[in-house]
Amino acid sequence: MLKHLSINNYALIEQLEIDFSEKLNIITGETGAGKSILLGALSLILGQRADSKELSNKNKKCIIEATFQLNEKKFQSFFSENDIDFESESILRREINRDGKSRAFVNDTPVKLSTLKELGSMLVDVHSQREHQSLLKPAFQLAVLDAYAQNSTMLNDYKNTYNEFKRLETKLTGLMELEKESNARFDYLKFQFNELEEVNPQPNEQEELEKTFDLMTNSENIKAALNNTNQIINNREGSVLEELKYLLQQVGEQSKHHEGIGGIYERLNSTIIELDDINRETELLNNEIEYDQGKIQITQERLDAIYRLQNKHQVNTTADLIATKESIEGELNEITSLEDQITNTSNAFEEVKIELEEKAQYLSESRNSAISSLEEEIYYHLTELKMGSSSLKINLEQLVDGTYNTNGKDSVSWLFSANPGHPYKPLNQIASGGELSRIMLAIKASTAKVIHLPTLIFDEIDTGVSGEVAKKVGNLMRGMSENHQLITITHLPQIASQGQQHLKVFKQIKEGMTYTRLKELNDEERVEEIAQMIGGEDTSDIAIQNARELMDS
Repeated sequence: MLKHLSINNYALIEQLEIDFSEKLNIITGETGAGKSILLGALSLILGQRADSKELSNKNKKCIIEATFQLNEKKFQSFFSENDIDFESESILRREINRDGKSRAFVNDTPVKLSTLKELGSMLVDVHSQREHQSLLKPAFQLAVLDAYAQNSTMLNDYKNTYNEFKRLETKLTGLMELEKESNARFDYLKFQFNELEEVNPQPNEQEELEKTFDLMTNSENIKAALNNTNQIINNREGSVLEELKYLLQQVGEQSKHHEGIGGIYERLNSTIIELDDINRETELLNNEIEYDQGKIQITQERLDAIYRLQNKHQVNTTADLIATKESIEGELNEITSLEDQITNTSNAFEEVKIELEEKAQYLSESRNSAISSLEEEIYYHLTELKMGSSSLKINLEQLVDGTYNTNGKDSVSWLFSANPGHPYKPLNQIASGGELSRIMLAIKASTAKVIHLPTLIFDEIDTGVSGEVAKKVGNLMRGMSENHQLITITHLPQIASQGQQHLKVFKQIKEGMTYTRLKELNDEERVEEIAQMIGGEDTSDIAIQNARELMDS
């Protein structure tokens, strides 16, 4: 249950501390006093989105804390799964910075907003005026039936199977569409692969071929240059080598006369040795290099084949061509394996479909078995709310054969009859706003026993009711508060008089600024407040007496 709520710097609230009773808490106040602001602050604790516009003072951050008394048996697993220290009195905190960014904490442990929201849904059920309309929606009607039938575990199990069912269905559809497209593509890919396979390019082949082609196409010029080199160095009369040898002999004879000439002799000798080596190497190269028009043509054709494939596949190297070939081969293998994939996926899909049908059937049976009891429970509470002549009928039908959705294979419609003998019709065609309010309250009273939510919050659920009906609504809420904490915002004295605790919201102007304040009323103040709700600000003795009678009833 919610024990304490602390609000700092939120909307019109500067600072507020609220202690709640474990039973029926009543909140009253004039329209615009700020009752909805309290719920807005509490919604942040329950994981709703935050906005910097909600800050009262834009220069300070907003901090909202709520202290909940928790049952360890119910909540321990959630805290363990989310790595949060469990405390019997756990504190949920939300901080909103000036830039609108917020942080969430549970027992001082930072948590994701989704985690806070999940925990909040386990702690509090908020019902506002707008939710009357949700009663008209089949999704809400089915959720109520599942809650009453305690189908939570079964429904989650079904949804897991349904998700797998949809995954396999999508995969199978995609594979079959791919198979249709792949027939024509297979021939095209096979042609490309065969073309690459026929040329069969090798790593670095292009570079080697280009070098070879360059050498062979220039071989005549190269051989001419080498021949000329041989001739000049040694193969003609008066060659460089012959002249140098003659000079070496002349210098050698004179080296004994001057030590510097010996150095020249050595250098000439080294030059002769080097030139002799160059001469031999050029002769070898000249013998190795040959001009072969046939080989040139073969190399040219090979390069042309490689260039053509590179241009076709928009790549630059033989390594790229090899990678392209491997990619095409992989795609071909995938296409050829499609039949096996389709068979395997189809088999898995059929198995999951059988499992899904079984689980959907279990859900249907559980829902059907709960309908009669839920109808009786709601009728009992409607009788308490002076709607005993009306009745509610829950109609559960299965979807078209083979059709499933996230909640099973059932469609639900809640039908209403305002008077005996009148035909049952959908709620949106026959129920008034006041009737919807009471039906919703009857539903909350019926399901609260099985959902086990610690705290129920009603925001002006009394819309459209008054007089004796309002008194019955108050009595029902007081009865519900024996097993649940209720926090009720109301304008009706008949409901306000039933509270174990009464909080009044009002506005106060301080230094030219308007603030929302809250006060816990004592017995006399409660009488005064309820009397004003009956007769206006100028409370008469009769209004005071009526207020006391309401509180004593």
